[in-house]
Amino acid sequence: MRRLPASCLSLSLIAACHSAPATFRPFQLEDHFPVTYEGRIAPLAEADRKSATEPSVVLPAAGASVAFRSTIVELPEADARALAPGLLAPVPTSKGLQLQGGHTDAKFLRGLLHSLASRGCLRAQPFTIARIGTTSTIAVNTQTAYVSGFKIAGTLWSKVLDPEIEVFEHGTTLTFTPQRDGDALTVGIDWLQNDPVRPITLARADNVALQVPVFTRQRLTATARLDEHDALVVGVLPGREAGTVTMLFVESDVIDPVAAAKQSTEHASR
Repeated sequence: MRRLPASCLSLSLIAACHSAPATFRPFQLEDHFPVTYEGRIAPLAEADRKSATEPSVVLPAAGASVAFRSTIVELPEADARALAPGLLAPVPTSKGLQLQGGHTDAKFLRGLLHSLASRGCLRAQPFTIARIGTTSTIAVNTQTAYVSGFKIAGTLWSKVLDPEIEVFEHGTTLTFTPQRDGDALTVGIDWLQNDPVRPITLARADNVALQVPVFTRQRLTATARLDEHDALVVGVLPGREAGTVTMLFVESDVIDPVAAAKQSTEHASR
């Protein structure tokens, strides 16, 4: 078992959103798409046990790709309802009650995100590029240390306590899968949010507690149509504090070097 200093390696941008009167203009959402939610509370899984490693970056192969600029904000529920009242509750559809996301104006979204950032609502801004027909995953995580075990040696009058430290990861994982559907372009979005709730104490010795971390695991999945330049309001998850929610916005741009070179050649030949 690897032993690490009892410290945290922060890899995400997290800030508390200051409460203020809601002055937002609601989104004009168009071309809605269905969103699926899953959520549960569970103890630490083996896959969440990580050692401190250097992040790796894998660039997509040549070909038409899509750049995804994601923004995750956490804000009071009242402000979220003022922004997008239709996102916080299921709406009736031909298939029954369904959560929905939608497309919005890119310029309006950019101004809103700047306003939310100035209020301290910004939680993370992951960026990735996915080649069309492939999947790209980006994780914005924090590594937190906990006591996974300890050894006691010595006598009744003189004891030595040797704690064993491991780390677990929690935060955001986003997966994007752009696909051609005839002449149209779609994207599959998977948003996984793992947040620690509290540790369960299994045993104590002197001033050291043997702990098992507990998480909330929440996931939104959706498939949406993409334009060449697009802006999506994907959905809402419950926030880390009571009365708050977390929202995911995605701005996308199609990158096609072949088409760009062809346009450049046509322009030069005129």
